Amino acid sequence: MLRLALLLCGSLAHAASDTLVLAYPEREKEPYIAEMPSNQGVYQDLFQLAAKQSGLKLKIVRYPKKRIFSEMQQGKVDLYPGSFSIDRAAVMNWVENGLVTQEVCLTRPNIAPLNGLKNTPPMKFITEIGSSKANISATYPQLSAEVLGGRVDMALAIRALQNKRGELFIIEQEPLQYYFRKNHIASAASLGLRLHLNCLPQVDILLLGIAKASKHYAEIPNPNYQASQALSVDNLPTLIDPTSKAGQFAKALRELKASGKTQQLLDRYMQISP
Repeated sequence: MLRLALLLCGSLAHAASDTLVLAYPEREKEPYIAEMPSNQGVYQDLFQLAAKQSGLKLKIVRYPKKRIFSEMQQGKVDLYPGSFSIDRAAVMNWVENGLVTQEVCLTRPNIAPLNGLKNTPPMKFITEIGSSKANISATYPQLSAEVLGGRVDMALAIRALQNKRGELFIIEQEPLQYYFRKNHIASAASLGLRLHLNCLPQVDILLLGIAKASKHYAEIPNPNYQASQALSVDNLPTLIDPTSKAGQFAKALRELKASGKTQQLLDRYMQISP
């Protein structure tokens, strides 16, 4: 019996050694990922393909953000789709996941059309616990964070705006379009809100964080790192070692993008009837 238990433990450990664990908050963000317990969406399909090309398997778990970052520090979670922030740099390194978007803004209707955020009136910005945008006031002092718990999805953000719990919500255009189509919403105006397409005009390259404590991770010095400049996703002291499993996974993501497969996955999930 003891021998059998040891064999089972060894088998489980071996199974875990070839698995990438991706964590995402306990809320939906379609077309990227559906509401828990479903994980259907672009992220599941894309990262499974990249894992397979790297000789790995993918497991998805759904946790509060605070637990995600804690488990990344312990090496229990390998991947987290999320933006760069300085306070996360000690825990993870980043790769481009192959998706490109543009963020747009939803506000209450009394807010004049926004062309950038530098000259906006004072507003409360709707966000969630652990968001990389929670410290938005450091960049835009006239904006203050209105933190609405740990899982702010489109429905909650819209209700908060309608109920005057905040004036501004920022979201990638694909999840907004998907939500409107899925719920047969003709426009932001039909909700009593205003959509601003040019509030953040720059292209937003979506990122995937890889835990530095992951057993699949290794790093090398970044020869282009500038210690005199602020940390950013393009200016970190280390790079992911391309010979590591994490490096192979990053290479697979680049290949999927170059082949057009990444865009095909997004296009397929966006094809829902209005």
